[in-house]
Parts: sequence; C-alpha cells; structure tokens
Amino acid sequence: MLIAVQQMMKKDNNTSSTIYLNKTLQNKIIVNSTCEQKRQDLSVSWSPNVNLSNWKLIFVFGEDSERYDLERIGVTYTTIKGNEIDANTDRGLFTIPVGGYYECASRLHRELFVEDNDNIMINIYFLNSSMEAFRLENRREFMGHAIDCPLSILWLKKVPTIVCSTLILIGVAIVLIYLCSRLSKRSTYETIR
Repeated sequence: MLIAVQQMMKKDNNTSSTIYLNKTLQNKIIVNSTCEQKRQDLSVSWSPNVNLSNWKLIFVFGEDSERYDLERIGVTYTTIKGNEIDANTDRGLFTIPVGGYYECASRLHRELFVEDNDNIMINIYFLNSSMEAFRLENRREFMGHAIDCPLSILWLKKVPTIVCSTLILIGVAIVLIYLCSRLSKRSTYETIR
C-alpha cells in the first residue's frame, strides 16, 4: 500500500508538500497497465486536489527466464506553471524468482531524482507492500513464494550497529592477542642458581 508521496522544493525556502493516497482519494485513483512478454508497466494516476494537476506513479517490471525485477519507480506531474516534472529512482526495489511475490510489512522509503534539477526531491513511502508481476491468470490474491524485504534496504539501517560491533570485537581481539603474546614470552621456569 502506498501511503504518501512527498515533494520538496529546495529553492523556495525548503517548502514541501505531502500527498497521502488513502481512502479520501480512493474514488479519484485510476490504474492502468501494459503487459508485454518481458516488461510490464503499472501506472497509478490521481489528482490530489483542484489546485494540483494529475500525478502519475509508474512501476516498471522487467523479466528474464528465472526472475523479475521492479526496475524503476517514477513519478510524473505537471506544475502550476505547466512544466512537466519526471522523477525516477536510481535503482530498483526488488528482484524475485518468477512465480513469487514481494512482501514487506515494514515502512519503505524511496527517494526519486529529477534529472538536471537538484531543487526538486520526491520521496515515496510504502507500508505493508505486496507486489507481483507477470501473472498468468487474473486473480486478487498473491500466490507462490513470498520474498521478504530486500536486505539492501534493511542493511542501510543496520550498518552503524554492525560497524560499531565489529570495531569492538576487533579491539577485544587485539587486546587478547597482546595479553597472550606477553604471557607466552615469559619463561615458565626460571633456572635456580
């Protein structure tokens, strides 16, 4: 479930706006898709309010014989001045075996980038996400093997803890090696004169 799309303008005093996709927009959301043999696109369009034009969230899935990827997430919208803004992720979200689906109970965050414009940053937030592409039949439920949140996303949150723990273990190992080497240099027996 997509819960929010947040747009931040850096040059206008760091203003930001957050659009929540929830039950209030439920009747205003339009879902379209294209299904090809090796690529599928899913687009979700909505108009947050009268002042803002339509927004479109695009998921691009690619498949080879053994796996499929969520290759790209994009957001497209038109500003009040009529400029079209197109933001995309710099990497995909997951890779899973064909016949499986992606499931994540935690909150995910993805930052989207606007090419040649550092003043605009768009963040999307997901909660309780489940995604499946390249289905052979039309059904509402997810089937096959569930793949949990990718480690690459959760890994970034754990890096500081892992680095600190590793440094502490290295420090303890160095102290133990030093103490053992000092003890081994002492002779166990002294000669009596």
